[in-house]
Amino acid sequence: MTPQADANLSKITVETSALVQHFLLLQGAKYASRASEADWKRVPVLLQVPPDNAGALPPGAWLILPWEAPSIDQFHAWLQRLPELPVKPRVLVLVMAAPVLRTAVLATLAAEFGLEIVGISSVDQAAYGARIAERLQAMFEPETLAQLQKVNPLEHLQGLGDSRNPDVFFDRLRHTERGTPVTQVLIALNALVFLVMIAPAVTLFQQALAAQPEVASLGHGQSPDLLTAFFAFVQNGFPVPVLKQFGANVAALTSGQHQAWRLLVCTFIHANLLHIAMNMWVLRSLGQTAERFFGRVAFASVYLLAGIGGSIASLAFTLRASPNMPSVGASGAVFGLMGGLLGFALSRRHAVPREVFRGLVRSAVTFTALNLALGSAVASIDNGAHIGGLITGFLAGLLLSRDLPPAPQPPLWRRLTVIACMIALLAVCFYLVSNRMLA
Repeated sequence: MTPQADANLSKITVETSALVQHFLLLQGAKYASRASEADWKRVPVLLQVPPDNAGALPPGAWLILPWEAPSIDQFHAWLQRLPELPVKPRVLVLVMAAPVLRTAVLATLAAEFGLEIVGISSVDQAAYGARIAERLQAMFEPETLAQLQKVNPLEHLQGLGDSRNPDVFFDRLRHTERGTPVTQVLIALNALVFLVMIAPAVTLFQQALAAQPEVASLGHGQSPDLLTAFFAFVQNGFPVPVLKQFGANVAALTSGQHQAWRLLVCTFIHANLLHIAMNMWVLRSLGQTAERFFGRVAFASVYLLAGIGGSIASLAFTLRASPNMPSVGASGAVFGLMGGLLGFALSRRHAVPREVFRGLVRSAVTFTALNLALGSAVASIDNGAHIGGLITGFLAGLLLSRDLPPAPQPPLWRRLTVIACMIALLAVCFYLVSNRMLA
């Protein structure tokens, strides 16, 4: 529905159109229509203003129409095409390079078509027409302009910071998606499981030391105390029986005794202090970006699915030869987050700055190469879980990627369908791996 007249929109007009959009976003509005990054300032854009918006604006659909210099007849003909829109707007904001259509004309057209029409003049920065024009005039005030730079992480508004700059992009993204609660919860769960496991581990070390009086007594004939046993735990990590007791991925149990719950539980168990410290440090670093990119539900799904995928790959490639060896740790899920970010970047490469896209790809390749090389050199590192988590996370990232807010978000049912299909695929993989191991 873009008028022919907007083919040569002046720069000042399209920037004012962007300003109107940013102002509505600042009041809590969300996009109800899609426009590409290249033309979002130049084409009609529909936004949905919520009832409880910060500026006390009329709730409902608002249509922003940039048009350099429409005549009355052209604008009237355009309004007659409004029924072609999927949603009839309650308010139409006409952005013009010059105030060619004044208040009286706009009032007449508004009464004829049953909506409020506000004219915005890009030249003199004035709003006029409907009763709400005075409220829109506030967007030209300096204090309002200062706030607009934190509204939308995807868009560039001249004078407010180019979101093609990675620093500006991430700063706006932090303001759009406040906090990363899922990341914090995952870190807390891992830490809680680790703390709960310490008591039985220390007890086992105390019993082991008691069975070796010459070590436990330290030459004084004393029984081993809890502090000595605790230091033994700090030095050696969790004993294998404790890891198995709490849910380590052990082929003889996970596949042999059909304890599939271990596929997920093992991702919250760590072998020692260094193990959990490294994984939680990486989880915190990746999670702060990934959770904002994916949204909370999809982010949690990518993490958990990748953890399960890593555990299945561990059974297939690492644990098959040692059916009683435990595999634990969140590294498969963490690798999945890196794979998910790579999948997101590839599927939404035009929605993020070029430098951010290149940085994500470069980080993913470097992170994967270094860790797989380390895993090849250290026998205790489970590269099978790493590769499985990376592949699962990449696939989940592709399928669960989204346009970043405040763009329209995919419906929950669509994401739940993707998650259900991923779970079904992992279930089939586990079935095939288990049958192969038991054959």
